[in-house]
Amino acid sequence: MIKKALRLATQLENAAKMIRELTEHIEDFEPSKSALLIQDVGVLGIDDRAHNALRGSRIFTIDQLIERSSQDLLKCRGLGRRSLWNITNKLKKSGLELADGQYGSRENWFNHSKMEG
Repeated sequence: MIKKALRLATQLENAAKMIRELTEHIEDFEPSKSALLIQDVGVLGIDDRAHNALRGSRIFTIDQLIERSSQDLLKCRGLGRRSLWNITNKLKKSGLELADGQYGSRENWFNHSKMEG
């Protein structure tokens, strides 16, 4: 009976050690880009208007978003240059960009808005 209790105590101690090690690894875990790509564009933290404009254009996932160019996105009803700049900024923070890589910086956004307006 004592041997059994000691064996159980040892197993519990080993299990507790494994849980502590796993917890440390979970804190260091960052989702991979492939896991990010299948998520809804809303996880980027874009505003509701831009999110609704993308959904209205049938762009639901980040993967679908990065397949588009900036010009494609500007054709989405309700999505302007400022929203596009915010979207590309959020993508950049996640290590991603649009298909054409345009509008990646605020300077580009201002240069384009001056040329067009």
